[in-house]
Amino acid sequence: MRRQLVVRPEAAADAMKASHWYDERVGGLGVRFLDNIEAVMVSISEAPQQFPIYNGEIRRARLGTFPYAVFFTVTDNRVIVLAILHLYREPRVLRKTLRRR
Repeated sequence: MRRQLVVRPEAAADAMKASHWYDERVGGLGVRFLDNIEAVMVSISEAPQQFPIYNGEIRRARLGTFPYAVFFTVTDNRVIVLAILHLYREPRVLRKTLRRR
């Protein structure tokens, strides 16, 4: 069963900020980054349980070719995307960011 995908504004801002950063380095790379996010979001909405639990109820889906992950929670009929964050951050900082969202 495909679940409704709800992207929190902070997660959308994370994606756009990273996309702009990639585009500043190489033209078109930001679009590839967003395409990777879109592909992962489809997988998340179709089968969210396939992704490992990161912390508590929060799951993590890594992007294929970028050092980022989509962090989300699952309810009966929805997937709520909390953040799209760089994986090389200090783990403590990641957890703190996710708690605030």
